[in-house]
Amino acid sequence: MPEAFNPYTPPTADILRTAQPGADCWRDGKTLMLRQDAAFPDRCAQCGAPASPPARPYRLRWFPRWISIAGILLCLLWFAAMLIPALWWDMRRSSLFLSLSQALVLASLAWAGAGIIFRRRFTVLVPFCARHQRRWRIYHGCAAVLAAALILMIGILLVGRSLWNFSWVLPALWIILIALVFLTRLRPVFSARKADREYLWIKGCGKDFLASLPEAERE
Repeated sequence: MPEAFNPYTPPTADILRTAQPGADCWRDGKTLMLRQDAAFPDRCAQCGAPASPPARPYRLRWFPRWISIAGILLCLLWFAAMLIPALWWDMRRSSLFLSLSQALVLASLAWAGAGIIFRRRFTVLVPFCARHQRRWRIYHGCAAVLAAALILMIGILLVGRSLWNFSWVLPALWIILIALVFLTRLRPVFSARKADREYLWIKGCGKDFLASLPEAERE
């Protein structure tokens, strides 16, 4: 005899599907194609080795292509607006230049507002192996030291101007620059390359990890 329908039974169709890591992941060229409600496979996203908990959260942002193109055009227009008065001094006092500057300011505000409205934000938990987990901790330690050094330099600049000389400022700036380059090598960079209503394409995964995934079927 069939079981009576209970309208208060919670739905369970999607829970089993989303609870399986890697069930909805594919390789699409050099990017990871992931269903937005799915989880990463239980492997290191860099080398493909077995993952070591905990998974690290990454906050990704994706913007429509037209917003990126509009941002590049605005940068070129601002560069031209600053270059022309530098070559012709009389242009700074002309009403045409003032009107152009006001139009660029309004266009920049509109572009920033459109970016906030149309952007999409995602949070993904990226697994790493023990070796890449150590690199993650070293990255955060170096970032904390670098932030403390910058705060110290700004404090000396504001409080003790007599100590602000090039005998130690230039070496300190070189050290900070080298630390920045070192940090970019430590922390893997993931970015949202594409997004639609169902799938998310993530750039930044390692070749070995991508090689372990099935190829996405192209329509």
